[in-house]
Amino acid sequence: MLFELKNYIGIENDDRDITLLLHLNSSERYFRRICGDDFDFDTDEDVKELLFERCRYADANALELFETNFRSDLIALRMRMAVEKRARSKDTEKAPAT
Repeated sequence: MLFELKNYIGIENDDRDITLLLHLNSSERYFRRICGDDFDFDTDEDVKELLFERCRYADANALELFETNFRSDLIALRMRMAVEKRARSKDTEKAPAT
């Protein structure tokens, strides 16, 4: 995912790989904390884009602006995760016990 992030931000050299990895790790923790563990950063393009945006803000030392600028996206993501979790729990309740 580091390679994708570097392309997204427009970084071609490897000088800042460690810093970008730290941004990726902290951003993944952030999204898991606010939304739960019910998504995959590699396959969910909406989450991946928000992840990369948070990393971009962190890299620009402007992380305090991320939540303000992406508030509607974060709310929509939280709601989507809650709906999907609810649907999964209803499917589990309907499944017959073996």
